[in-house]
Amino acid sequence: MLFHSSPPICAQATHQRLASMTNSLDRLLENAQKDSRYERAFFRALLETIVYAHIPIDDRLDSGRIRFIQFHRPENGQLVLPFFTDEKKARIAEGTSVRSVALGGRELFEITRGATLMMNPNNHRCVLYPEEIATLLQDGEIATIAEFTPEEENSRSVGVPMEAPPAWLLEALLSTARDLPYIERVYIAAIYDTSENPRQISFLVALCATDENGDRALHAINNAIQPLCRVHGGPSVDLTYFEISGETPSWVTDLSLLPSFDRAHESPLHSDRS
Repeated sequence: MLFHSSPPICAQATHQRLASMTNSLDRLLENAQKDSRYERAFFRALLETIVYAHIPIDDRLDSGRIRFIQFHRPENGQLVLPFFTDEKKARIAEGTSVRSVALGGRELFEITRGATLMMNPNNHRCVLYPEEIATLLQDGEIATIAEFTPEEENSRSVGVPMEAPPAWLLEALLSTARDLPYIERVYIAAIYDTSENPRQISFLVALCATDENGDRALHAINNAIQPLCRVHGGPSVDLTYFEISGETPSWVTDLSLLPSFDRAHESPLHSDRS
């Protein structure tokens, strides 16, 4: 059921409960922004709390068909559906042609399946891709991501893997890439420390994706393999992406890496490596 965000009459207890939920969610969000270990608790709470989205001002909630407002991100043209964890912020962003509606987080995610959602677009924005939302609804969590740049870390170097990834990991990478039409190629390298006898720290997977979907490709692959790595106790996997119209990373060409997956060949390459 959808609710208009205007306050109901004589509902003080309801408002107190919603205010408490909002304050709790704000604290969880603040913790998650500082430490990714808190993300699981935040997203689980997000499913159970009230969030706010925009619809055209003349649309009726009881019409049986709800149209949510979406916009194209100026940096990459990606179409996203904004929603807010705070009613005041949702109302500030309304403008003159839209209004806010309040609904449960789980309900919003269910009825907008297939869309890319952007939480709190005007501050501390967080993009949730369809693959992540599906996992969140099913498992109550989303794979976490911590950013770093290998080239900027003097204690690390990129090289050819000493051995192939485990069969289960390679299969997960290739099958997921095959099912995501915006991923064109997948390269697999390794990250080493720079000690006297270099030790492999992790695998490094580079995704070549269509121009507007690089970030989505990274999140989708991470969402697919991180739970498996946790179940199997490793290995560590680092991910990066580059756009199909851009330059291939220098380490890919320097190492003469061949793609482990190439959509142009319509089938995975080198999947029989042992």
